[in-house]
Amino acid sequence: MGTTMWVEEDGSPLPPLSLTLSPGETEQFLIYVEATSGRCTWHLELPVLVDGKRLLIPVKDGGEPFVTYGLEGFVEHRWCDGAWEAHRRS
Repeated sequence: MGTTMWVEEDGSPLPPLSLTLSPGETEQFLIYVEATSGRCTWHLELPVLVDGKRLLIPVKDGGEPFVTYGLEGFVEHRWCDGAWEAHRRS
């Protein structure tokens, strides 16, 4: 199992947060996931409290688990000084 943490846009850590939403109000989260190697399937559950009841709301990719691929061993191309450069991830 991986690690979970809340972070600011600049990557600095935040304590877990609690939000209160009014009926009809929405909130958007940016979920950043990284794999170093291989193919990783994963799921996300959002803990919520609705009318005093604790629920885990599954968040899925079209009804399926999310899939993240690591870049180890793949060739990565970067634009540098007006040309593409190939870099192999190790």
